[in-house]
Amino acid sequence: EAEGSGDPASFLSNLAVHQDGSCNGLQHYAALGLDHFGGEQVNLVPGEKPSDPYTTVCRQVVENIKKDIADPDFDEHKREIAQLVVDKVDRKVVKQTVMTTVYGVTYIGARDQIANRLREKYGEGGSDELTAREIREASGYIASVTLKSVGDIFKGAKTIMQWLTAAAQQVAKTGRPVRWETPLGLRVVQPYTKDMSCVKTVVQGVALNNERGRIHRQRQRTAFPPNFVHSLDSTHLLMTALEFDRRGGTFAGVHDSYWTHAADFEELAFVLRDEFVKLYSLDIMGDLKASLERDFPDAGPLPPLPHKGSLNIDVVRDSPYFFS
Repeated sequence: EAEGSGDPASFLSNLAVHQDGSCNGLQHYAALGLDHFGGEQVNLVPGEKPSDPYTTVCRQVVENIKKDIADPDFDEHKREIAQLVVDKVDRKVVKQTVMTTVYGVTYIGARDQIANRLREKYGEGGSDELTAREIREASGYIASVTLKSVGDIFKGAKTIMQWLTAAAQQVAKTGRPVRWETPLGLRVVQPYTKDMSCVKTVVQGVALNNERGRIHRQRQRTAFPPNFVHSLDSTHLLMTALEFDRRGGTFAGVHDSYWTHAADFEELAFVLRDEFVKLYSLDIMGDLKASLERDFPDAGPLPPLPHKGSLNIDVVRDSPYFFS
């Protein structure tokens, strides 16, 4: 329609244009720990071309598999599995696991994700190169290597996740659910308890938590890192929405996908970067530690916070591929 109007430059379009984060969970972890190397992998740092964390991890996985194959002390059966899959690991095989690592994916979850990708490409639905048993064994091995590779590359994220897990474990021992406050003042409480009831309707069954029941310590511990990071990515979204509305813009967003009209694309790009820098100029981890020790004095002193890196968070303002 624009091309046919005779004046495309002045054509009024109502189509929304989106810009998305680059492995957004890892972007937030890199910012929390001021992890310069991790920030480079997820485009917090300006670059001439976009970094692809999934490709970076994939290369590391293949390199680690080759090291296992060359290691004379490596388990012989696992070596056979490694030789079987070394040329079958690609970006698609590891992408979902890399994406969900920061949201608490377990080894079992990672194994199942990778098994699905192998099955699609090399199982009965694909080239039929691998048997069901080979896929099962290979997916477990690749899952282990992938999780290790993510930890090796994103060391800052790993140490923060470990700290959050340890803090939640200490809080859960008090018998109360973990709770915290986002930088926007939203109070968050993890509702996981062992005392649940199920209400069956015509459509579905709904599980209801008894908020006064016994807390589920394991879920309190494992859910805290992903829930905390989700509370931060939602804070960034809300900060962006509020500032963009103040400027008179039209905004829609889901998680790390931010939408506006084409004419306002550049302004939204500026605002979302500026709000991210404002968010991570705060002492978020320090404030969290202080609030947990204040609200749960019987949990005992929490572990020291991980050391921060050398990333200057202001460079995000000049990073063209931070959101793109």
